Amino acid sequence: MRTCHLLSKLSNKVGFPRIQRPAYILSRSLWSSYTASHPTCFTPSTLSIRSPDICIAIVSNTFSHAELESIPKHLTTLLNPKLLIGCVVDKIHGNLPDGNGVSLLVGDLSLNKSVSISEFSYEIEGDRRLFKTSNVGRWFSNNESRNRDDIGKLFDMGKFELPSAAPSEKDLPSGLKKLKESGSGEGLLFMFSDMEPHLLLRSLDHHFPAYKKLGIIGTSTPFTTARPVTLFYNEHVLSQGVVGFSLTPTSIGDIALQHSSLSPFGDIMKITKCRGNIILELDGLNATRLLLDSLRAGNADVSKETELYLGIYPPSVDRYDDSTLIISKITSGDPAKGSMAIDTIDDLQVNQCVKFMYRSTGEPTKIMKDHTQNSKESSINLILSVSDPEDCQNSTIKNPDEPKVSKSNTFGGISENGIIIGHGGVEGSWVCNIPNSMITTRLNK
Repeated sequence: MRTCHLLSKLSNKVGFPRIQRPAYILSRSLWSSYTASHPTCFTPSTLSIRSPDICIAIVSNTFSHAELESIPKHLTTLLNPKLLIGCVVDKIHGNLPDGNGVSLLVGDLSLNKSVSISEFSYEIEGDRRLFKTSNVGRWFSNNESRNRDDIGKLFDMGKFELPSAAPSEKDLPSGLKKLKESGSGEGLLFMFSDMEPHLLLRSLDHHFPAYKKLGIIGTSTPFTTARPVTLFYNEHVLSQGVVGFSLTPTSIGDIALQHSSLSPFGDIMKITKCRGNIILELDGLNATRLLLDSLRAGNADVSKETELYLGIYPPSVDRYDDSTLIISKITSGDPAKGSMAIDTIDDLQVNQCVKFMYRSTGEPTKIMKDHTQNSKESSINLILSVSDPEDCQNSTIKNPDEPKVSKSNTFGGISENGIIIGHGGVEGSWVCNIPNSMITTRLNK
């Protein structure tokens, strides 16, 4: 009765609707997934599990400031998990056709003693190191340098980091140092991040090369929570950093990444001259002119507004496996000089193979409908996808007339800012922010 009273007071305080108790849901699986149309649908009568090892919450950006800020404390009070992480996204995957609600994944490791979890957090407070912003095509002019207040930092060579510099032990979160010492060869690293996970991903690939990496970048929330992104870490609401966990041994299936809005054109080419993220020659020819000629030859349906991309194969591969492609946007090109700028933090290499792509008109609702019905009782569909900012417009929804909570075989979310993927192979981990792209895999119960 006391718990119900506290929940009732919380609901009235933040404007949550009064709801009728749905049917009792029993959970005795290693992993259980739930979908709710409103945060307060999760009550003692709808979730039977108590003190789970981990609770993961993905919440659509369709609730009020007070409601979003109250979610981690509400779930912590209700479930008492050893670890709670989550973030706010554009929409969720699950049983709700409009994608507005909460997608919840709960792990109870007492049912399988061979599975272990290690939590980690990275730069969740204090100064945030901006890796991509500082390194991709960014040079200061003389006048700009003189006018900067932090001019001394520009010439502090001890703080200078090259995009290709090898990660050091200091970049590894403390929560993962014991995992590295244990010598576990394979597993899963799952995370929620702000816009700058690149330095951490470089470190994770270095220290855990065989681990699969999955995650999602929180959607931009300045107009709902007054935060750049909104992350959850136990009872706390964060504005920056990365929160996540390791799972060993991994219990997920093969990871598939689909790009429904990308179409390739032209042949596979080899970089013959480049510097940093700039390509000068492809197959010994002017790179930008080759791009234009390939567009004309392929009769691609493009315009001046069409976004162009470059699929980049890992260095030193003897076969062209598209599952290993890292796809980056072509940001500019100069037909006279041949130079073509690629939106990547990695140094491109001579003899590396690439192919051109362009973004065709996608179907913004398709990423919410695919795969949600292709579920098995023995597993949970894990789906992470990228929304199209032009088509996925969020607005605060009214309190639902009939709040719903149901057990689901699908867990995941959709964010305009991108998803994180790493197969644990030679290609490394990367952030995919191509609209209508989707990661799918299965998490064994």
